Amino acid sequence: MKTSLGRGAAVMVALAFLGCGDDDVAGGAGGAGGAGATSTSDASGVTTSAPSNSAASSSGGGQGGAGGGGEGGQGGEGGAATVDVCEGWALANSPGGCVPDVVAPLAGEETHWIAARLTPPSYPFTVTAVRYALAQGDVGSVTCNNGLAHAVEVFVGTDVAPVASPSIIEHADVDASAAVDGIRTFDHTLTRPLTLETGDYLFVAVQNAGVSPADCTCFATCKTGYVPDTNYWSNAGAPPYPWATLESFGASLQVNYSVCAEGMP
Repeated sequence: MKTSLGRGAAVMVALAFLGCGDDDVAGGAGGAGGAGATSTSDASGVTTSAPSNSAASSSGGGQGGAGGGGEGGQGGEGGAATVDVCEGWALANSPGGCVPDVVAPLAGEETHWIAARLTPPSYPFTVTAVRYALAQGDVGSVTCNNGLAHAVEVFVGTDVAPVASPSIIEHADVDASAAVDGIRTFDHTLTRPLTLETGDYLFVAVQNAGVSPADCTCFATCKTGYVPDTNYWSNAGAPPYPWATLESFGASLQVNYSVCAEGMP
């Protein structure tokens, strides 16, 4: 699949599934949080550990530049496996059984954020952890690296779109680590459970990293079960963010980020 995008857009390319690994980010900060731990499991189940730092502030990344016209890479042909990133999780922005695609930044947009809005099945709802997924490998003209250091933030809103300057409830910096083939999931356990009250939405935001298109983050997405107005692109590296829906950049970006949350009513 090839996608030509204009100024301020993201790149979406098809992804041939290569393998599976996961990365659990424990700790994080709801105040002056301490260091957590990152564990990575490959398909064989072998687990290694590395430090993961956390901080209590919103992103300090610089203003992302405006992306020029870009062209997405070409996806693998045939043999693509289906993936269920959010199997068993209470809230999911991506249904199971989809062939994953990826969304990556254009050159100059490497500090921009993605944000997914999750709606609980009932209120009140207490969130205890969040998950997102990054891809690894060459996807057309883009080289995806799921081992890059990056940041994740969690916040709450009452509008369907995230606000320009969100009040961050939890921020975690994920250290660089060895990449894992295929789709890699990152689990972040909240320092304190977060209770959503009637009318609240949960937003999970992750900052891009690297240098596009040679070595950058690529967020796993799913076209199956696409829901409008739930997937956003920040168009900047620091607040205030001029958020835009992912689909506003073109019909080929009518996809859901693979983001989910754990919790209970």
